[in-house]
Amino acid sequence: MDSVGQLLKEKRLEKGLVLDDVADAMKIRKKYIEALENGNYSEIPDKVYTKSFLKIYADFLGLDRVYILKRYMDEVIQEDIIIAPQSLDQKSFGNVNIAKEKSRFNLLVGLIIGLLILALIVWGVFSLNKKEDNPRNISNKAENQTLTIPESPPIVPIENNEVQTNHQFDKLVIHLKASDKVWLGINSDNKDLPSFTLKKDEEKTLEANKTLNLTIGKPYALALTINGFEISSKIRNRKNVVEIKAMLSPNELVQIVIKENGIQSEPIILKE
Repeated sequence: MDSVGQLLKEKRLEKGLVLDDVADAMKIRKKYIEALENGNYSEIPDKVYTKSFLKIYADFLGLDRVYILKRYMDEVIQEDIIIAPQSLDQKSFGNVNIAKEKSRFNLLVGLIIGLLILALIVWGVFSLNKKEDNPRNISNKAENQTLTIPESPPIVPIENNEVQTNHQFDKLVIHLKASDKVWLGINSDNKDLPSFTLKKDEEKTLEANKTLNLTIGKPYALALTINGFEISSKIRNRKNVVEIKAMLSPNELVQIVIKENGIQSEPIILKE
């Protein structure tokens, strides 16, 4: 059975693409793409990045991302299996028994210490509650307590220098216009749709009922509005692959989150 790397490489060659073209389109380093195709996952900094790169690469090539990720997990689990020796001499067997006994003893000691700590915590909580339940303490607490008003979560304003625009909140409407070739992956209402590439000066409008997630290959080359709100300024200076998650709220507002290199921005609220 072909490995994940072989499937990716064969599909790339079938499309007539070289590694430099793929790296430029997806904004992923060429050495990481080579590592995926060769199965050298240790060359990628973290498994989270490996899974993210595999999803983006699978979408770019038109492969089933769920199948690719499952095959990858099977390969990783297979590599982690440790095969036990076929036979042990008497001395090794004795060492194994000693190690088991020491492990059991350490486990017992740890269990006893844990129970003692738990008992101390329970005793401390009980004593504290008993002290707070004293009528005198309650009275003093009420006298010294001041009213505090919780701060509301920060709302990031969206700059909009255009003339008054009609904003709608009955569905999500995202308008795209490319100033250069831009690759996009789409998930609409938790359903993956076929990825596509916008050509220079090409425009496209996407709609969804509740949620719409975009994976953008060249965010700096894309003009983007969500329900009439212009948010291109939020991604114009980003050079890597960007994920935008937009969610429609029943309270007549739109919430978006921008994610780049695994780092997620604060929620941005779009409303009248």
